[in-house]
Formats: sequence, structure tokens, C-alpha cells
Amino acid sequence: MTSSRFTYANVASTLALVLVLGGGGTAVAAGALAKNSVGSKQIRAGAVKNPDLARNAVTATKVKNDSLTGADVQESTLAEVPSAAFATTAGRAGNVHGAVVRSNGVLVTGQSLNAVSSARTGTGLYQVVFATDITDCAAVASMTTPGVGIFNFPGEVLTTGLEANGSGLYVKTFDSAGAAADRSFAVAVVC
Repeated sequence: MTSSRFTYANVASTLALVLVLGGGGTAVAAGALAKNSVGSKQIRAGAVKNPDLARNAVTATKVKNDSLTGADVQESTLAEVPSAAFATTAGRAGNVHGAVVRSNGVLVTGQSLNAVSSARTGTGLYQVVFATDITDCAAVASMTTPGVGIFNFPGEVLTTGLEANGSGLYVKTFDSAGAAADRSFAVAVVC
């Protein structure tokens, strides 16, 4: 019969076996990881979720350019864009003028904004006058027919300021061949 003796080797191997089988070995191994020793290669895809990240852990310098979309941004966290100060109110709407003019020169007042008068002064030549000076404003015009569901004749339209009146425009209309022709038009002026 042999005597049972506890040796250091017996105790150490038994303890190691208990730790590995009981899960304690994982805790010991995790506690022994060096700082920054786990990287992308060691992390399974999709394993890291938002709750796993520290607050403000992901900053602009850590995000690849053009990798985020609008769906990735919480809109309530965004501040107003400095150059969009005028977009928050309609306070600048007074600087917009518009006129719809029939081919005979009559102003369609129900479809016009800040327009005072219009007149046909020759074949395809019109004058439109607005309530305020539009000298430093941009004007754009297009062929139109007042009303709904009616299309006008093809052609072109040009605008230029009135020499004698800073509140007015000359509008010249042409047919598709480039000859002066009476056409209905709409003009918008933005200051």
C-alpha cells in the first residue's frame, strides 16, 4: 500500500484543472491581457454594440469620410448651419417679386407678387414695374400661359432692366424661329 502524500505538483495540477473546467481560467486570462492587445482581428463582426462603447468614444477623427448618412445622425443634436440664418423665417420674402403677364400685356394680378403694372409696348416687347427698386436684383423669366393645363407656344424670353425706372424690367419674347412675337410669360425677381 502506498501512502498518500500531497506534493506541490499534485496540488498545482489539481488547482489548474479546477480553474480551467470551472471557467475561472477565462477570468484569469482576461485579467492578464495587456492594454490595447485586442484589435479588430480578434473581435467577431457585429460583436460590439452601442452600449459597449464609452460616451463620446467615436469622434469625427475616428469616422471615415463619407461613411455616414443622414440615417446615422440624430437630427436633434445638430446646431443651425450659420449660413442658413435666413432659412429659418420668411422674413426675407419681401425681397421676392413676380409677375405673370398675358401676351396682350395685361398683368394677371392674382398670380403676381409686388408687381404694380405691365404693358405691351411693341411686338414681343413688354414693360413690367414692381413696387420697389430692383436694380441690384436677379430676374428670370419663362414662357407660360395663365391658368391650369394650358401650354403656350414654343419660344424664348429675355429680361433686362428699364433705364428710366429702377423698379421695372423690359421683357422681350420670341417665337421658336427667333422672331419677336407676342407671348405670355412669368418673371421672378429675387433681391
